[in-house]
Amino acid sequence: MSELAKKNFVPLGFSIKVVLDWMYAHGFEIWMIGNNDLVLYPTQLDAEEFPYQNFLFIRPGSKKYNFIKEYFAVS
Repeated sequence: MSELAKKNFVPLGFSIKVVLDWMYAHGFEIWMIGNNDLVLYPTQLDAEEFPYQNFLFIRPGSKKYNFIKEYFAVS
């Protein structure tokens, strides 16, 4: 779990998308954590902007992977 804020990445010369792409390439599924509801939302990796700054990274084979279903926002 990590907070990824655009204001922290811009001075370093890269974006949140770079971090998300790297995590995805290393086998992680990426979820955004809602600010007010603490619900998990799927992250669209092709987006340039993200509505939330808190992310959960989990490998699909993890023992706790099924746990995220309890917090997944069903649309």
